[in-house]
Amino acid sequence: MEPVLIILLVLFGAISLVSLIVFGCDLVPALLTWLGRIGMGRYADEAAWRAAAEKKALQWLKKMPPLPVTDQTHYTILPRLKGRYYNAHFVCWQQAALLLGMEPSPEAKALTRAFFDKSDVLRAPYTIGNAMLLYALLKNGYADDPAVKQAAQRYAEEMLASAGSGTLPYRPNSVHRFVDTLGMACPFLTEYALRFDCPDALALVKRQFDEFDAVGLHPVSGMPVHCFHAQHHAPLGLYGWGRGCGWYAMALAECFELLEGKDEYAAVLWQRMERLADDLLALQNENGSFNCILGADTRADSSATAVLGWFLARAGRTEAAQKAKRYLMSVTRRSGEVDFAQGDTMGEGNYSRRFEPLPFAQGFALRIGK
Repeated sequence: MEPVLIILLVLFGAISLVSLIVFGCDLVPALLTWLGRIGMGRYADEAAWRAAAEKKALQWLKKMPPLPVTDQTHYTILPRLKGRYYNAHFVCWQQAALLLGMEPSPEAKALTRAFFDKSDVLRAPYTIGNAMLLYALLKNGYADDPAVKQAAQRYAEEMLASAGSGTLPYRPNSVHRFVDTLGMACPFLTEYALRFDCPDALALVKRQFDEFDAVGLHPVSGMPVHCFHAQHHAPLGLYGWGRGCGWYAMALAECFELLEGKDEYAAVLWQRMERLADDLLALQNENGSFNCILGADTRADSSATAVLGWFLARAGRTEAAQKAKRYLMSVTRRSGEVDFAQGDTMGEGNYSRRFEPLPFAQGFALRIGK
């Protein structure tokens, strides 16, 4: 065979291999998504659905699925190679939601122990998301573990120092106040305040809620804004972002249940829960879902539906919560994955267009009616 022909064949083979890798990174996930959605929502009853959803949650607790933090679905090989396709900080609040959604079975307890033993949350750099993971560990029986107590103390001290006499930023030294912070930080701070007798932590929680109630809620819809400026209170991002409303709702319900019968501020939180629940009822779709932007002609978001459905159950709106759960059952794959949850937000006003399974949605879907 001629040397030139050999060189051409080698080049052709190399180009074909590179093309296969490049397009395989894009086509394989799309194909798996299409296959996974065949036969979606065909569960005979709630017990069958819950069994499948819990099984998947336990599998994810053993090994978290890869969670993209970009909308890019074409030519993804470059961000993958650069380490920008996935974000480790995105995983912690997903894990926390799964832990909160677990039934206290022997298998779940064993998995929680195994997860705890290999988790980096006790040594990881401070992030708001890790506070939610610490909260889940405190709630799952690890409050007396010396390592958890030490990490909880470190986080509480970091938060109090970061907030000073004001409120807590999502990132240290930021002038922005995100609604995410309420859901990720306030339950942890409340649990810490009660368990370890820290009045300053509870005082910070109350400042967080009071500030958001004063400047972070829309005067007509009652929905929280995604973010506002701490100094001049200008809104940033959207009012009524679905999962953002979920963060606010989660903070209210978790902290109310922790404080009920222990602090008079629980009555304030209950009033705000009732107000939010009434406002949400007008924004729930007929099929029980909530959109990724509440009140707008946008697509349904399972993550918003799951956490808001759980909140409505906590607020005594049982029928609305059941509607939300039925919707989630209808978009659950045969594998037990709750589908069509909005991906990670990339910044103020920059919301994901990916709608795929998300452990956060899985965890809160399992909490509805628990």
